[in-house]
Amino acid sequence: MTTRNSCNYKKAHSIGAGLKNSLISGVFFLLMILVSGAMPSYAAKQMSEEEKLIQAIGNVKPCVVNIQAVGVRPGGDNFVETGSGIVIKKNGYILTNYHVVKDAKDITVTIFNGKKIYAVIAGKSPRDDIAVIKIGQENMKVPKWGNSKNLKIGQVAVAIGNPYKFDWSVSRGIISALNRRLPAQGTLYVEMIQTDAAINPGSSGGALMDSSGRVIGVNTLVYTGSGGHNASGLGFAIPIHRALKISNMLMANKVLYDPKPWIGIAGKDITQELAEAYVLPVQMGVMLTDVNPSGPAGEAGLRKGDIVVQCNNKQIRNVNDMKNILNNSKPGDTLKLSVWRGEKNMVITIKVSQRSVQ
Repeated sequence: MTTRNSCNYKKAHSIGAGLKNSLISGVFFLLMILVSGAMPSYAAKQMSEEEKLIQAIGNVKPCVVNIQAVGVRPGGDNFVETGSGIVIKKNGYILTNYHVVKDAKDITVTIFNGKKIYAVIAGKSPRDDIAVIKIGQENMKVPKWGNSKNLKIGQVAVAIGNPYKFDWSVSRGIISALNRRLPAQGTLYVEMIQTDAAINPGSSGGALMDSSGRVIGVNTLVYTGSGGHNASGLGFAIPIHRALKISNMLMANKVLYDPKPWIGIAGKDITQELAEAYVLPVQMGVMLTDVNPSGPAGEAGLRKGDIVVQCNNKQIRNVNDMKNILNNSKPGDTLKLSVWRGEKNMVITIKVSQRSVQ
């Protein structure tokens, strides 16, 4: 009995010692794992800021497309316009500038794998220089969107686009200024992001991204100095929060706020003093001081300096008369204007449009 008990004890003691040793080893191993996890791994290579930026650019480039628009200008001149676009929906909706596809009869999009696809205009807002085009392509890559309301002067900005047909070109700079207001080619641009990242003809509609690869703007304008020479370091982009808001409404065939009638003109009263000073053919009416070339009036042929004297057979004595007629119109209505240009009187018909953004 004693011998059996002794043997049993030794066996139990041997098993207990083994379990104890195993537990100690296990705890030690677990502690080593926890400590090594808490400590930085110097063996693993840390990405540099440059490598992070390269990776971010690589993520955004497939979301940018090249655009070629072919058409005829109102004056009869054929044109080929090149530009860029940003994928905003996986099923082939692309955001670009209106001026890239304006008057286009044929639009071809080249996606990142080199495939060329015919596109149609899904929506356009000339007043905002925004257009949405659609291609028959599924599963497209959409970029991450940044917060363009929270940008800081001095932060990194990278432009991606198709300048001078150099596909998917990348330029790096900083945000130079914010909330710029720019009257350009008949459009008043607001909230614009200024950057010294190189933006050139063909960049329009491309992506302006931050250092993390989030798209913060739509490259739109490059400032040209006197003589038509580009002024270095003066590129401008529409902030992405504004561009997406407009494009979403265009895709939904909606209008932001109420659909206010719009034809794209500004003018001043013809007074007796003005008529005598400039030897005008009329003593009253509205002299146009500005005509948006992308608006209904500009597309119908109205020009700065024209004098409007009648609208739909009603006399126009001053700006208030013109405003009253326009405000009582609705988008889609037709206005028949009697206009003096120099000593020539003509009739110009305009289809009333609407403002997409207040």
